[in-house]
Amino acid sequence: MRILIADDETPVCTVLLHHLSMYGSPYLEMKTVHDGKLLKETCQMWSPHIIFTDICMPELSGLEAIDEIRHHQSSENTSIYIMTGYSDFDYARQALKLGVKDYLLKPVRYAQVAEILQAEEAKEFLGLSLKDAYEMKSETRAIEISMLIQMLASAYESKDLVQMISSLEKWKNQSDISCHTIEPSFFLKAFNEKAETAQEQIVFLEQTIREPQFLPAKDKSIEAIVSYVGTHFSEPSFCMDMVADYFGYSSQYLSTLFKKELSENFSHYLTRLRIERAKELLTIPTMKIKDVGSACGYPYPSYFIKVFRYETGLTPAEWKKEKYAE
Repeated sequence: MRILIADDETPVCTVLLHHLSMYGSPYLEMKTVHDGKLLKETCQMWSPHIIFTDICMPELSGLEAIDEIRHHQSSENTSIYIMTGYSDFDYARQALKLGVKDYLLKPVRYAQVAEILQAEEAKEFLGLSLKDAYEMKSETRAIEISMLIQMLASAYESKDLVQMISSLEKWKNQSDISCHTIEPSFFLKAFNEKAETAQEQIVFLEQTIREPQFLPAKDKSIEAIVSYVGTHFSEPSFCMDMVADYFGYSSQYLSTLFKKELSENFSHYLTRLRIERAKELLTIPTMKIKDVGSACGYPYPSYFIKVFRYETGLTPAEWKKEKYAE
């Protein structure tokens, strides 16, 4: 898990690095930068999973850097946390509208960092216990097993028997099945069955395949996901994490599913949806540009204008003028 720390105060970076090293995960990689410009550039090149950033920094502020980062597709799976003092509290609240996960008041405490890491790793290795994920000694391997478990759960939910048989066989054929036990609370939620060990889980799933008379608890088809996005895309803080949490997937699995089914990144799909809606609203003479942006999930007019111009080649005002000239 790649973690990027951005703060122009060296002591803050040092303390946070200490907290991260104390956590004990074998999969953490860390980098630090000291201004907003380097934050943006490093994020685009390195694609961190987590960013801890200050607000007031040289070159670009934390909020300006987040604006740029969120428009880049490499940040699709990036969780951003703002570090702030009391004097910047209002800025921190604004940051939540830009898709920031949360804000941390300085000085940042170890307990806060550990809670964040535990939640982020649990999401990354969804379906596995962190103990089992660590024992695999390979982050890539742990993610692969997590994705396989989610595929199995998804097949069960959608009553896709062919996919369920295929996923189950792949899961059973792992070299050390005991290490790949599906985390019991996830198994209960996904399959509505209490099973603590891998063998108990296999018995239940094999029986299910022989008598596949199960009912899905929630429609998790790509159509249902697209419908959910279409209902919530105008919310300012709406992001892939929210969709993943709602459907019980990890962000990695949802991203893979989206690309496979729609041949498009989630972030690009969301942006396209918002801009198409913006075009519709811009045809209403009484709608102000700032109100159009707000209605499409962009609470800050400058950011809305920047994204609209990037997607269409025109500012909203220029697009509106051309539309009326037709």
